Amino acid sequence: MLLFLKSLPVGCHFNIIRFGSQYKTLFNENTVLYNKTNAQQAEQLIERLKADLGGTDLLKPLRWIERYSPSQGRSRQVFLLTDGEISNVTEDNHQVDH
Repeated sequence: MLLFLKSLPVGCHFNIIRFGSQYKTLFNENTVLYNKTNAQQAEQLIERLKADLGGTDLLKPLRWIERYSPSQGRSRQVFLLTDGEISNVTEDNHQVDH
C-alpha cells in the first residue's frame, strides 16, 4: 500500500478508505491534494493499519465514492487492495437501504 501511495503523481487528489463490515475514510473530504502533509498522514495510517473492521463488505464504501463526482476535467481511478474475499458481490445495489 505504501508503494501505491508513493507512486501517486504530484498534484493529484486521493483518499484512503478502509473497509470491512463498516468503512472509514482517512480524510473527511472526498479527496485531498497529494502533498507532503497529506502524504504523511496517509503513511502514518498505513504503518498502523490492521484488518480490524470485520468482514469484507465493499458495497458501502463504493456507494460513498459514487456520491462524489470527480472535479471537472479529472478522472477517477480506484485501487482496491484487500486481504480477503469480498463478501457481498451478488448484492443488488438497488435493493439495499441507503
